[in-house]
Amino acid sequence: MSPMMPQRRLIRIVFPLLIKPVILLMTMLGIHIFWLRVIILTKGENYNSWKRSMTVALLARNKLKFVNGKITQPDPEDDDYDAWSRCNWMVISWILRVVSSEIGDSIMYLDDASAIWSELHDRFHQYNGPCVFGVKRSMQVLTQGSNIVQEYFTRLKALLDLVQQFRPQPICTCGAMKTIVDYQEQDQVLEFLVGLNDSYSTVHSQLLMQDPLPPINKFYATIIQEERQRGLNFVSTDSMDSSSSSTQFIRSVQSARPKVVCSHCGITGHAINKCYKQHGYPLSHKLHGKGCGSTSHSGKVVVNHFNGSAADKVPNC
Repeated sequence: MSPMMPQRRLIRIVFPLLIKPVILLMTMLGIHIFWLRVIILTKGENYNSWKRSMTVALLARNKLKFVNGKITQPDPEDDDYDAWSRCNWMVISWILRVVSSEIGDSIMYLDDASAIWSELHDRFHQYNGPCVFGVKRSMQVLTQGSNIVQEYFTRLKALLDLVQQFRPQPICTCGAMKTIVDYQEQDQVLEFLVGLNDSYSTVHSQLLMQDPLPPINKFYATIIQEERQRGLNFVSTDSMDSSSSSTQFIRSVQSARPKVVCSHCGITGHAINKCYKQHGYPLSHKLHGKGCGSTSHSGKVVVNHFNGSAADKVPNC
């Protein structure tokens, strides 16, 4: 410990009997905002998850030693007895907050937090063999199916973490331990790839060619990137299909319209009241001056400005 460290910070680190005033006040008022992320213990199946989340929460508040037996009850005449008693009852109130009402009734009258911790361990802790078997069985039938990659990976990662919890790694400093850990990480990668849909076979085949294999998080990031790219391609293809469908619809509507045929020249697209051969070509047309109705009997050029209502005023050929 550095001699320059402030005394107040030193007390917070090494003195577990210390309770911050804000935590004490919230505990007295029944405000447990610090325990919102702790799993509620309802039955034996979720005991391991509950113990893990509870351990993290107690360790973060420097109160884990009250349940693991490292801080025992002092003599009632000891100067630290009052501080220990206050912390002990606070930890008990935290435990009662994160268990079901049925379990809480069975441990309500225990006066020691470590005794409650041991009681729950003896009651709900199971031998690791059946637990590992259940997890392995769930992993065997777990596939992506209709789920997105993120949902599939989250469920698989939770099962893999459970296996590591039931089978913790031994503390070893030899080089063989690193090899064992590498093999376990490769097994996790293979478990992830086995449950993926066949549509990603090309991607994970390329990843499996790498030596050594990337960690499972690297595989996950690559598959997620491929999934997003496919989503963009699907949206682009869908937009093109919609545009093509709209074009076809417009063409079908246009083809369904009745065709107008000129009774004078027999050409479709205009009626006789707008027929240039009948009434003469306009000034801007290259055939202006050629055709019926373009000149008068006096030899002067006549420009016919007509509309549909004036067709009967133009002399017929």
